[in-house]
Amino acid sequence: MHSGHIKTLQLNKLNRRIAIVHDTLWEYGGAERVLEVLLTMFPSSDLFTFYYNFHNTTIVSAFSHHHPKSSFIQHVPLLHKSGFLFSLTRLISWIYFYFLNLSNYDLIICSSHSFGSNMVRKKTGTLHVSYLHTTPRYLYKEFVNRGLIQHFPWNLFLYPVLEIMKYIDKLSMNHPDLILANSYTVKKRIKKYYNKNATVISPPVHIAGKLPRKNAYPKYYLAFSRLVAQKGIELIVNTCTKHNLPLLVVGEGYLRNHLENIAGKTIRFLGYVPDTDVSHIYANAKALLYCARDEDFGMVPVEAMAEGVPVVAYKSGGVSETIINGKTGIFFHDYSQIGLYKAIQQLNKVKIIPKDCYEQAKNFSKDRFEKSTFTIINKYSKLL
Repeated sequence: MHSGHIKTLQLNKLNRRIAIVHDTLWEYGGAERVLEVLLTMFPSSDLFTFYYNFHNTTIVSAFSHHHPKSSFIQHVPLLHKSGFLFSLTRLISWIYFYFLNLSNYDLIICSSHSFGSNMVRKKTGTLHVSYLHTTPRYLYKEFVNRGLIQHFPWNLFLYPVLEIMKYIDKLSMNHPDLILANSYTVKKRIKKYYNKNATVISPPVHIAGKLPRKNAYPKYYLAFSRLVAQKGIELIVNTCTKHNLPLLVVGEGYLRNHLENIAGKTIRFLGYVPDTDVSHIYANAKALLYCARDEDFGMVPVEAMAEGVPVVAYKSGGVSETIINGKTGIFFHDYSQIGLYKAIQQLNKVKIIPKDCYEQAKNFSKDRFEKSTFTIINKYSKLL
């Protein structure tokens, strides 16, 4: 980090009381990676969240030393055992944030990936910055017609509830002084749903000081993700099973048992892998297979490129902003086993240079995120 940038950081540390507000700490994903960096940038800040899942070991390891302050929902017995019951608490999360007393703070940073946190109120002269990882997927058109809302009688209850939540969500976006988006994909959604302008600052990705060493004879394809429907892991597993392609699946999620049941003999599931072992896994990978649809940004493909590994990805959402087709990976447009397999075959015919992948990933480094964030916060602070 440049010396002038360090002085900016020190200025923020010394002269401001800072609150960092995160929707929920239910599970660990890309939004929580960004939150960790924000807490590192502002180490004296206080962390507020609607729910802190102290039963999740990854969440506890990442955030316990920040002593998150949470709502009364924290004390509801067995809530951590049911994702469905927890999702119902979103209906009231905005009330917690609205009545949260942040009057002693000079800077409020909302890290928002769900619903409610931007309802926080502030005193005159306080800067409210909202970093949007995504607009709430379950509230808007391209995502809303999925899941229980498609089925009677759930739709009779859910439609009016979602309309109320949508109204509150749009109302909350009048609160921030400054809106940041993690991609141009999300920026477009912010304009579409809220009619608000946003500045794009890509999420911070750890980039090694030099290109990591790769095995000259990579052994397998890699899927690295939470094992949830949205990430498209089932398509990857089915494709690799059908064509007997070696695949390592890294990550945990509610679909793991199902995926293991449909997987062929060429597929291994590693579960959670600590950061210290990630480089070794990438070093032996032919490519990352990435089949998430409507991705907001997609940190994993950038992390793969930072390791010199090309990406085969469905061209949708944020990944179209980070991968260079034919140079750092291959896109496919037909969301099917045939489409994915053809893209894998195409990758095998193209010469991908690991250094090109690494150089592209550097455009999304942690240093760039920190510098851009400090610069724009200081700029807007002077305008208040």
